[in-house]
Amino acid sequence: MAGRRLRRHRDGTYRVHGPSAGLRVILALVATVGGYYALPYGRSGAQITGTTGILVFAAAALATVVLIARQVRNHLIYGGRGNDIESLLLALVLVMISFALIYIKMQSQFEGLNTKTDSLYFTVTTVSTVGYGDIHPVGQGARAVVTVQMVLDLVFVAALASVAGGLIRQRAQERREAAQRAEQG
Repeated sequence: MAGRRLRRHRDGTYRVHGPSAGLRVILALVATVGGYYALPYGRSGAQITGTTGILVFAAAALATVVLIARQVRNHLIYGGRGNDIESLLLALVLVMISFALIYIKMQSQFEGLNTKTDSLYFTVTTVSTVGYGDIHPVGQGARAVVTVQMVLDLVFVAALASVAGGLIRQRAQERREAAQRAEQG
C-alpha cells in the first residue's frame, strides 16, 4: 500500500486515505477505453489492430482487473468505507464500455451508429442524459437494451447521491463530536 495512508477513525474502523483515488479512476478509464478500441470486435472507428492491438488489449484488461481486484480487496479488508464513490465510478466506466460493445454489435438497429466511437459516444450521451438525437435506437432489441442502460444509469445516480449524502452526514457528525469534545476539554 505504498503511497496510501491507513487511518483509524473514532468509530474503530480503518479507512484508506490518499491522493491516488482519482488517479485510479483515470487509469481505469484509460485502460478500459484502450481495451475497447483494441478489442477486435465490431467496426473500427479508431481500432488498433494486429500485434499492437493484442498487446494494448491485454495491458488494458490486466490494468482493469488489477484495479477491480484492489477495490474488492479494499471493500473486504476495510469495510468499503471511504472508497464507495471510487468504486461506483469504476463500475460506471465498466458498464459504459459494456453497453458500447453491445451497441456496436446491434448497429443495424440504430440510426447513425456506424463505428466504435459512435457507440461509445451514444453510451456517454445516454449516461449523461444529454441525448442529442443524432444516434438513436430504431429496432425493438436496441430500444430494450437502451432502456436497461437508462435504468442502470438511474441506479448509479441514486447510489452516488446516497454515498455523497452519507459522507456529508458523516463529516458533519465528526465535526459535531469534535466541537463537543473541545467544549468539554
